[in-house]
Amino acid sequence: MTRPLFQLRRGTSIIEMLVTIFVFSMIMTIVTAMFFVLLQTYNINDAQAQLIGNASNIQTRFLANVNGAYGILPSATVNGTAYTSGQNAVILRVAALDAQGAPIANTFDTAVIAADPNDASQLLEIIVPDATSKRPAATKLLTGNLDQYVLTYRNADAVTSNDVTLTMTLVKSVARSTITHTFRIYGKLRNT
Repeated sequence: MTRPLFQLRRGTSIIEMLVTIFVFSMIMTIVTAMFFVLLQTYNINDAQAQLIGNASNIQTRFLANVNGAYGILPSATVNGTAYTSGQNAVILRVAALDAQGAPIANTFDTAVIAADPNDASQLLEIIVPDATSKRPAATKLLTGNLDQYVLTYRNADAVTSNDVTLTMTLVKSVARSTITHTFRIYGKLRNT
């Protein structure tokens, strides 16, 4: 049996190349789509985790103020803004502190928890110390993701109540999704 001197090598046809390119592009399209779905899922889960963490921080600050308060004041003017205890704000009498951080007898600071008058999506904690108190004056942002909130009291009159409940909804937009987290915090004043 004799072998031919030159063997013909068959190459890849243009049809085979086009089919290969088409299959590869379909695979890449599916992989890319899966990547974007996973990225969006990650972003949604991250936003939910941030809202839950934010809710935990709000709970800590709210309970520190309410559980340490000796009463609810009917109203107060802070930095030129008038606040009234009710569904939208709570004004608390908290113990004034000396230089060592110990309470000063019969002397009280004021703590206000209310929405920012300039931006309703922000919930503020405002501390107004008595002239003898060493507690620093402060305005702290509790959250910037506020959608809605309401303060409720056991008694119809907030000032005579010995407890306060904060119910709020936080909201965050991610991609084309809106993530919400609603929670309730119950606090009981110190003097009860």
